[in-house]
Amino acid sequence: MDIAHLASVLLPVCTSFRYAVALAPGAPADYEVAAELCVPQDSPRDTVLLTVHGATYSSVYWDFPYRPDRYSFVRYANAAGYATLNFDRIGTGDSDRPPSLQVTPTAQAYVHHQLAEALRSGELGHAWSRVVLVGHSLGSIISVQQAATYHDVDGVVVTGFLHTYGPGLPQLLLNIHPAALDPSFAGSGLDLGYLTTRPGTRGPTFYYLPNADPAVIALDEATKGLGTSGELAEFALVNTALTSLQVDAPVLTVVGRHDTVFCGIAPCGTLLSGTTLEPAAYAPAAELEIVVVPNAGHDLNLQINAPTAYAAIRGWLDERFPPLGD
Repeated sequence: MDIAHLASVLLPVCTSFRYAVALAPGAPADYEVAAELCVPQDSPRDTVLLTVHGATYSSVYWDFPYRPDRYSFVRYANAAGYATLNFDRIGTGDSDRPPSLQVTPTAQAYVHHQLAEALRSGELGHAWSRVVLVGHSLGSIISVQQAATYHDVDGVVVTGFLHTYGPGLPQLLLNIHPAALDPSFAGSGLDLGYLTTRPGTRGPTFYYLPNADPAVIALDEATKGLGTSGELAEFALVNTALTSLQVDAPVLTVVGRHDTVFCGIAPCGTLLSGTTLEPAAYAPAAELEIVVVPNAGHDLNLQINAPTAYAAIRGWLDERFPPLGD
């Protein structure tokens, strides 16, 4: 078998498309999300991962174009036999941008619920037996809210998120400004409720710098996305145990040891950090498992040791969702 044929057998089939969604039950599907569905060939897993990026990011976070052998979770998951639906959340990337106050975690959770239903129903080409959310940061909060509200997924992987806050959170908030005032979005016509990070602040905000590649940080800055004032306004209301206690699907939490946004004062994994309190935020039905990745900050996918986080997620997925018939 020649190399070209081997590559055609091993590479997943990826399809880019736009999908119409509503922002609330009963509302018209007036907006579209941009998405890419990648399906491994001849995989018996029948499990699809719905990846949900955080604020000021886009789907690029999960499928980073620089050294994808190291920094693309999508490619890693596909190689392990899992299909992925990687998409730009409403309000960022190539997806539509409604008025910023309408773009809230509650609206996002409903959008993602529609995507999960489409994956299960076969509307996107195959009716998957199992749908698992894989979120990061605000995307993790939205994933928890979705699972708690709609009970429409079989598992939830939350990364870069705990219910506690650390000293990096106020610094992150100070580093956010209206995207309309940012050179990256000049002339975009965005309303002032669309937000992004100030130029040059992503490195110290999102990374454990001793274990980060400057080229990654530079590309992260060049491809940064948007958040909204609507997401900020609702953030504290949905990020509570009152929400997560309603999750009845298994949950894996993966967090960087040096995630200053959520770990608390002490590094994650130590007695006085947020990881100690996290189990109290979930009901027994969630069967919460926590993995702390050393030498990593908030952006687990973009640290040099990103494959360590990927391997932890895969190990949990393999155990919880073996190939059908096993």
